[in-house]
Amino acid sequence: MAQQVSFSQGAAWLAEVDSVISGTSDNGSRMVGILQESTVDFSWTTKQLWGQNQYPAVIARGEAKVTLKLTWAALDLQLIANTLFGASTATGQFAISQDEQQVVGASSPYTFAVANASSFVYDLGVRYASSGVSLQRVMTPSAAGQYSVNYSTGVYTFSVGDANIPMLVSYHYTNNTTGKLLTVANQLQGATPYFRCALFNSISPNPPPISASAVPWALCFNAVTANKVSMPRKVNEFTILEIEAEAFADGSGTVCYISTLQ
Repeated sequence: MAQQVSFSQGAAWLAEVDSVISGTSDNGSRMVGILQESTVDFSWTTKQLWGQNQYPAVIARGEAKVTLKLTWAALDLQLIANTLFGASTATGQFAISQDEQQVVGASSPYTFAVANASSFVYDLGVRYASSGVSLQRVMTPSAAGQYSVNYSTGVYTFSVGDANIPMLVSYHYTNNTTGKLLTVANQLQGATPYFRCALFNSISPNPPPISASAVPWALCFNAVTANKVSMPRKVNEFTILEIEAEAFADGSGTVCYISTLQ
C-alpha cells in the first residue's frame, strides 16, 4: 500500500459534555454541517540552558497548548447552543418583517396595521416605497415624513401629508411556533461549557495505478472549550461560521487520540 496521506477537510462532530470528569452528555453528537476547514495546532513553551557555547546544552518543554479552529456553513443553532454556549434552544424565532409593503389610509386617522400586529414587539423604521427615504418617528405626526407607532396594537399613524402613500415598514415580532431560538444569558465568570470534538478523513488519495481507498485517520479531543466564535456576513458571500477553541486533559488525563491505518 502507498504511504498514507490525507486530502480535503473531512468531517467533524461536536458533542456537549456536561462534565469533563465523567464525559457524560445529554444532547449527543452533531455533525458539523458543510465543514470548510479544521485546523489543530500543538504548541509548547521551551526553556534553554546555555553553557559557554552558542547553542543550548539542554532544551526542556514547559507548558503545552492545543488550539483548534473550525469553519463551516450550516446554520445549526442546536449545535451552536449546546457546544459553544452550554445552553438549550426553545421553539420560536426572533422574527423580523423587512420592508413590508403597506399603504397609509386615504382618510383620517391615516393609519395602517402591520401584518403581524398581534405579535408586534418593536419598530425598525419606515421608508417611502418610491424613494427609500426614511421617515422620522415622533410622538404625534404633524407633517409629511413623520409617523408614530402603537406598540400594543402594531398600528402606525401618519399625518395628512402622507395620506394614501405606499410605505415600506420593518419591525420585530414574536413567532413562538416555528424555528429555534437561543437566548444567551449573562452568566457568572467561570461558567465554562465543554464539548468533545472528533475530526475524521475516510479517503486517502493514491498515485496511479492505485485508486483512492478507504484509509482513515482521525483525531478526537474529549475536553474542549471555545474562546471565540465569529459569524461574518459579507456582500455576495456565504456566511462561514468560525470557532477557535482550546483542548485540555479530561478526567483521565487524556488530551486526545490520534489514529491512522498505517
